[in-house]
Amino acid sequence: MNKLDKYYLPKNGNTESIINLNLESQFGRIELNRFLKKYKISNFWSGKFFIKRLINKIFKYKLKQKNNWNNSFWNSIEINIVNSVVTFNENFQMSNFLSQIKKQRMKDILNYKELINNDIDMGYPLFITGECLNLVSSSKIVNNQLFMLDGSRRLIASMLNNTKNIKIIIISNKS
Repeated sequence: MNKLDKYYLPKNGNTESIINLNLESQFGRIELNRFLKKYKISNFWSGKFFIKRLINKIFKYKLKQKNNWNNSFWNSIEINIVNSVVTFNENFQMSNFLSQIKKQRMKDILNYKELINNDIDMGYPLFITGECLNLVSSSKIVNNQLFMLDGSRRLIASMLNNTKNIKIIIISNKS
């Protein structure tokens, strides 16, 4: 059994509710400081402050819980690049999706789709494990859950280009 098989995506977000994510194999590991300098959130921001901000949004909007940040978090994590297979749920209907999505979001997705189609590297979507979120806070989150921090538009754009094999980045506890 693949150690990545234990992770699953809860259906508590817009993108998470329409996709299936199967983690295939670890592709590589990124050193924390390099990750913090190189990973661009929405192609603009990087660093601890913005990663922390994304994590806090998970607590606020998806988990609807308070978060008391634990500063030892940064010393307890590792950053892995993982090969994954992403598909739309079997009951996904493009017409429903298009009717529910905001105009600007759809414009971004179509723009990203075109960039990906032209082999422009958009970076990898970013996820964090429930076990890692438990390091940040005193919450009791299921360890095997994965939460998307960044990259949903890029992920959907890749899928609209019929790309199913997608590399993602996962923030997890040090092994």
